[in-house]
Amino acid sequence: MRKLNKRKLQAQETRQLIYNQATRLIREKGFYNVSIEDITSAADVSIGTFYYYFQNKDDLLLLWADNLDQHYSDYYEGEIEKPNRKNALEILEGMLNFSLEIYSDLGAEFATVSYSYIMRNKQANERYAGSYRVYRRIIRSLIHEAQEQGLIRKDMQLESIVQNFYKVARGGIMDWCINGGDKDIKEFSSDFIRCFIDGIKPQTT
Repeated sequence: MRKLNKRKLQAQETRQLIYNQATRLIREKGFYNVSIEDITSAADVSIGTFYYYFQNKDDLLLLWADNLDQHYSDYYEGEIEKPNRKNALEILEGMLNFSLEIYSDLGAEFATVSYSYIMRNKQANERYAGSYRVYRRIIRSLIHEAQEQGLIRKDMQLESIVQNFYKVARGGIMDWCINGGDKDIKEFSSDFIRCFIDGIKPQTT
């Protein structure tokens, strides 16, 4: 793997620093209550430096997509490395709940803004919905493993279950937002998730 030179590494670190401070402030104050000036002050960089890396505040959401995949990857690796490793279906359900928690951590306002941005920005849409995403590959791998283990029904196509997983995750987040986003998102979505998990298990007659 080719190493970044010192200048590129520093640029990457500065971009990440701006993002980290922005998400911290958004978590504390809400997306619309945080200005670019607030972010640059917290990161101790100039406004010009912000605009070097980001076109506007919404552009932070592109980096959010990259960081999401890292969070999902870390969670997945942590689960499969446990001595008492859960089965593939249990990890899949855990991933579903984890995806809800990530969004709820930054609040309903941020979730609403990010989904709106995805729908109107082609680059963001491709980043979030792309079939090449690490997150999608993890989910596909878990579903395939669970099918091979007899934990998920085989009369449904793999890609169909993957798509339904995404619909449940996104639907849970948006319904939580519509209902005010002030409830525990896992508790709020538990019945919805249970219906999905039970629905993909092998059916008995």
